[in-house]
Amino acid sequence: FPSHDKAPLVIIYEYYQLNPNSDGSLLSHIQSFSKFIDTSHTITEFPPEMIFVQGGSFFMGLDSGFCDAQPCHSISLDNFYIGKYEITQSQWFQVMKTNPSRFENCPDCPVEQVSYDDCQEFILRLNQLSGKKFRLPTEAEWEYAAQGGNKKAQFEFSGGNELNLIGWQIENSNFFVHPVGRLNPNELGIYDMTGNVWEWCSDFYSLGLFFFFLLGNLL
Repeated sequence: FPSHDKAPLVIIYEYYQLNPNSDGSLLSHIQSFSKFIDTSHTITEFPPEMIFVQGGSFFMGLDSGFCDAQPCHSISLDNFYIGKYEITQSQWFQVMKTNPSRFENCPDCPVEQVSYDDCQEFILRLNQLSGKKFRLPTEAEWEYAAQGGNKKAQFEFSGGNELNLIGWQIENSNFFVHPVGRLNPNELGIYDMTGNVWEWCSDFYSLGLFFFFLLGNLL
């Protein structure tokens, strides 16, 4: 990853815009715009900083609404650790020596454009370099941590009710990713559990498998 002296960066992005001609054909031209990224301070650590989450029970899913989240059911979890921040571009580069991100040249921004298999390779190499045993969280672990674990305060979002204070999203992101840890954390001290980028979990969604295990729990 290119080194930087913690000076602010102005990054220029270019894209093609298609406009229709009078004859129905398309005329393309390049548009450009700039984004100011404040890199005057950095929180990137290696290995990644982790937050301890005390295990417990919680209700996961919904009884109505989004069908893939139904039904609401009780889950019990042991103690675990989860990353305080999303993995940054700098951390990814230290392990993989590449930066696949679309919004590159931002060391403290979360890495994106990575697949599940990319993440597994990153974790394998990270464990070899650090001597530790990192892994992706399960969906249940991620949701429990996002809700605040045993410190849950019944917020609408992870960390509060004011979305603009805790998550980068369509109203405040200007359609860019942002450096991690710049907004408020949730009750456990975890940042960006709402917004910024999507995050991978270790397990995958399967309706049939879900009902198989749910039935097993009921029996």
